[in-house]
Amino acid sequence: MQTSHSETSGAREPDRGTGFAEALARQYFMAVAAVSGAGALFYATAPIPLLDRVWIGAICLMLSLTAGVLCRHRFGLARSAAVLVAAYGVTAAVIVSAVALDFGLNSTAIGFLSLQVCIVSVQVSTRSALWLAACAALLVLGLGATQIPGWLWSMPVPAVPNLTLRLITHLLLLVTGVVVGLVMSQAIKRAQSRAHAREERFSGLLAVAADWYWEMDAQFRFTHMSEHAGTSASHARRRLGKAPWEIGAFGLDAATLDAHRADLESHLPFAGLVLQRAATGGGVHWYSVSGRPRFDARGKFIGYWGVGRDITLEKEADLARAATEARYRELFARSPSPLVLHRDGIVLDANPAALALLDLADAAMLIGTSLLDYYDDEEGSRALAASRAQMLRELPLGEGAPTHRFVLRTSRGRRIVAQVTSVTVDAEGGPAIMSLYQDETERLRAEAARERSEALMTHLVATSPDSITLTDLATERYVMVNDAFLRVSGWPREEVIGRTALELGVWPSADARERFVREVSEHGEVRNAPLDFVDRQGQEYSLRVSASHFTLEGRDYLVTNGRDVTAIERERLERDAILENASIGIAMTRDRVFQLANPKFDAMFGWAPDTLVGQPGSAISVDDEAYA
Repeated sequence: MQTSHSETSGAREPDRGTGFAEALARQYFMAVAAVSGAGALFYATAPIPLLDRVWIGAICLMLSLTAGVLCRHRFGLARSAAVLVAAYGVTAAVIVSAVALDFGLNSTAIGFLSLQVCIVSVQVSTRSALWLAACAALLVLGLGATQIPGWLWSMPVPAVPNLTLRLITHLLLLVTGVVVGLVMSQAIKRAQSRAHAREERFSGLLAVAADWYWEMDAQFRFTHMSEHAGTSASHARRRLGKAPWEIGAFGLDAATLDAHRADLESHLPFAGLVLQRAATGGGVHWYSVSGRPRFDARGKFIGYWGVGRDITLEKEADLARAATEARYRELFARSPSPLVLHRDGIVLDANPAALALLDLADAAMLIGTSLLDYYDDEEGSRALAASRAQMLRELPLGEGAPTHRFVLRTSRGRRIVAQVTSVTVDAEGGPAIMSLYQDETERLRAEAARERSEALMTHLVATSPDSITLTDLATERYVMVNDAFLRVSGWPREEVIGRTALELGVWPSADARERFVREVSEHGEVRNAPLDFVDRQGQEYSLRVSASHFTLEGRDYLVTNGRDVTAIERERLERDAILENASIGIAMTRDRVFQLANPKFDAMFGWAPDTLVGQPGSAISVDDEAYA
């Protein structure tokens, strides 16, 4: 909260500063316009030659109009640029009037230049003021050069302004000095007011965030220490002028004090440094101290400043809580079941089994948090647990709610399902609820996995392109057939299940089936056996059949998997017929070795039938490219 307030205050500060600078600029423009206008009026009516009155009046009037325009409208100029325009305008008007009236360095209006330098320094910057002073100095030197006798650019000895002109100019200078003084006085008062406001804000924030404030110099000696509760002014004064390691009973052990000294000498910030000191009336006080190094504008280290806070009550509360945790830990550690003690949904204690259930390494991560946060909200467990907690609060001690299944989320996001039993108990601070959790996640996961596996197997069997059947060997009846079997056999499912293969006439003969079953029984399985079957229409079709025998729940089953090769066999026979009856020689090679040759090819090269296959291509001195 301190950081946010500081950042907010810092964001508003430039707006206030900008508004004040704008007000000062407007006051400056108004002063230039008023003084110049008054000068134009005074000089125009002064008893001086007409030409002098015209020159001085015109210059003052032009300057007054320029300042008045800048006061109302900037034409896109920034505030500092507009101030510089007015200041350089005054400077130019002074020099031009001094030259035009032949006054030279005798011109009393030169006194206005120093006032402009002062104004620019206040409202723009020191650098801009120095530039203006340099320009004014060059112009004054130029005026002086024109009065050097015998010089190439020398002018006649300038005239001395008459009494009236000097009187008017000096009066205007006095008025301008008063205006400049008022502007600077207001600027100083505003700066003091802002500094005082910042100090009050600092003091207010310090009172909220800390109990006392301290400062130390570059030699790490305390130079300021505000009073705070529990420390008298005399105690604070005795620490002034001393470094922490020079103060007896500072509150740190030797090792921590050495580490703290190393941090100070390295000019590192520190926070939450805990000091433990004996209290005047007995007992122990704890303090938390934080500090930051300080540097001047050139980056030179000038010391530290920081704050301190009395954390005795917090420390005592921590110790009391630790004692309570120790008592409950001994009790809960004896239970292998997860136990959580909570009140109004806030966890008071938990045993190691509960921490393991919720994937927590330390009870401190659970104690003080809302137990409902661990109940899954999507499946309604959180709302149900909240209603049960409300109901339990109204029950007398010893009464409980019936066991119910809930879905929880651990600290790692792991989903668990648990049976929860809750009962009201008497605990420190009043009645509370003791909940016992029985994790059923693995059991339910195993059941779900089995169901998924069964569903997956059923899906695979149903969608397999191969014919799959399951037969009870004791009754020889079909227990299960898939869609591929129904498609190739032509039988509907309701006429297949519960009947035997012989009843349906699936096998060409009973002997063929008996030989197949016997081979499976002797070898445990059969793989890719080419077999013929008969469909519902009496047409034969060929399958490559794999089968195996297995026992499930005391019964023997035969599972078969048949791949329809009827179309493949038909294609092979057609290919062989084409090769046998072709009128041209046909041969195929792979890596210059004959893989196939038809009778016509054998006859062309004088080879006996079926003797060319496996021979290298060099046997007939013909390249691979010549085989057709």
